[in-house]
Amino acid sequence: MTEEIRAEPDALIRLADAALTAADELGNDYRHSVRDLMPPSGAFGNTAASGPLAGVADRLQSDARLAVYVHAQILEADADKLLQAAFAYAAADRMAAEGMGGARGAQL
Repeated sequence: MTEEIRAEPDALIRLADAALTAADELGNDYRHSVRDLMPPSGAFGNTAASGPLAGVADRLQSDARLAVYVHAQILEADADKLLQAAFAYAAADRMAAEGMGGARGAQL
């Protein structure tokens, strides 16, 4: 015998909204705050090591930008899947209500 998996569509929608908000805030915080932490190229001095050091800093910033972008994409994809699940549960609830005369969780 299998166990029934149940979820409340409204709770899934709230969770999807939270994921979209997190993705938006993550991107905004990076665009408006974190990227400004990159020191200017002149901050590395004029020694033989300053060029390679500035190159490492550039690569780190590029890697950070990619990580933030991918993380935001994952959050957005998760939100999409949560919304799809919410709509599927809502449709199942409607079908059950039509077939039984009441929705799941309805007062008897």
